[in-house]
Amino acid sequence: MGPAGDTLWVDEPGALAELCRRLADARRLALDTEANGFHAYRPRLCLVQVAWEENGRARVALADPLALEGQLDPLRERLQSERQEKIVHGADYDVRLLKRDGEIALKALFDTELGARLLGYERTGLSHLAEHISGVRLSKSGRRTDWARRPLSSAARRYAADDALVLFAIRDEIGVALHRAGREQWAEEEFRRLEEVEPDTSAPPDARAVVDSLPGCRALDPEARAVLLTLVEWRERVARSADRPPGFVLPNRVLVDLARRGPESMSALRATALARPLVGRYGAGILQAVSEGRSSPPLERSKSSEGRAARPDRPTAAAIGRLKQRRNARARAIGIDPGVLCAGEVLKTMVQDRPDDLEGLVRAGMRRWQAEVVGGDLLDELAD
Repeated sequence: MGPAGDTLWVDEPGALAELCRRLADARRLALDTEANGFHAYRPRLCLVQVAWEENGRARVALADPLALEGQLDPLRERLQSERQEKIVHGADYDVRLLKRDGEIALKALFDTELGARLLGYERTGLSHLAEHISGVRLSKSGRRTDWARRPLSSAARRYAADDALVLFAIRDEIGVALHRAGREQWAEEEFRRLEEVEPDTSAPPDARAVVDSLPGCRALDPEARAVLLTLVEWRERVARSADRPPGFVLPNRVLVDLARRGPESMSALRATALARPLVGRYGAGILQAVSEGRSSPPLERSKSSEGRAARPDRPTAAAIGRLKQRRNARARAIGIDPGVLCAGEVLKTMVQDRPDDLEGLVRAGMRRWQAEVVGGDLLDELAD
């Protein structure tokens, strides 16, 4: 049973403007987004769920960016307002997606997932918190929904609405707990930093890097690895053209099997792990890619140091280990995950830079609240 609330579907500019006029009077907003990441080569913003409290009731609107065709100015003004708090769960992806596809930079953010982590909650997923805090069981049926399809089913709309509606109760519980624990300043610093994250504009991964990451690749000989490289490149072209995730075109295990067998005919192709319908759909392209791979130079394994950070020498590794012991002891004492208190990569930077004061720790990548909580211990260790 999901939480109660009124749901509005907003798919034209006039309705969006009217919604945002109603939102302007709300004290706070709860927000979620949906993208078609399981179904598209490049996921895009497909739905924005906004909940608010009005006349003692929680209400929710589902705004359709696809139908609105980027005409999101009223929503942008509202979500970028510093006056109203925006409650989001696990906001990193939402912040990036809204910036990239909606040119919306969220302000006055409160991330319930991050707040729960700062309190030391062992389970911080939305479903768990919703049931634990407010007794609401959220449906899991919408997780693989193609959010770009229209019309959305009533079940998909309800799933989307519920994810926003439950946030008010969770935020209230987390907020009170942060206050009692004296960790509001920690949360405030984290939330403001989260508002500044930027969309990932990097190019698709290099085909060679994809090859090296595939399970089973290391068992292939250099000739088969060259075939695998051309198959990866072929799959990327097909996925981009069809606007489908590469794994939807061919699973990784099938690519590796094709590279190992190196089929040269349709009959040989049918003897591989490739499903029969895919033989007819992609057979000619796969055989062409295999042929190109066979005629390419053998592809040796990448050296272990390529594409990854070099392993530290023994003295450096020992120094990092001692810092981790200090961090872990402090984390246990205050009841949070060690990685929340200080990331391992930051500890490595400390060993390299050897900061000698709290400002140096911040320059090395620590949050100010982290430096205040565990910085003294780390500086003592670095000074030894």
